Amino acid sequence: MDVQTPDPLPKVRADHLQRAEVAWRMRVLGATWKQAAAEAGYADDTAAMKAVRTAFGTVPRVERDELRRLWRDRLESLWRQALLDASEQRAGAVTAGVRVVTAAASLDGLNEPVRTTVDVAIFERIEMELVEHGL
Repeated sequence: MDVQTPDPLPKVRADHLQRAEVAWRMRVLGATWKQAAAEAGYADDTAAMKAVRTAFGTVPRVERDELRRLWRDRLESLWRQALLDASEQRAGAVTAGVRVVTAAASLDGLNEPVRTTVDVAIFERIEMELVEHGL
């Protein structure tokens, strides 16, 4: 994946710009801000975000489709590991596999809630019968 960083703002020192670029790229590639901070040499996630915002005027926004593809790839990797662990009868492998499948189904919208339609006329008939019987 080609990761483009925006043009830096004027008056940003080269060493700060280089670290901010590393943090930007890490974030776009799916790292958390904490991971990006560690990779770029910042003290914490807040410092990394501030440096990126100072250097580029904004923080990266990962495209939804790209983020979905990234998570699908990660889940596929976890699924392979869960299958391997299950075949070796490792404790917790089945539970891990179910969690991976649930996350993947949720990502792809397969866990949408089931819609149930209730006909109010049925309740009205039941209410009339109850009234007729004095209940």
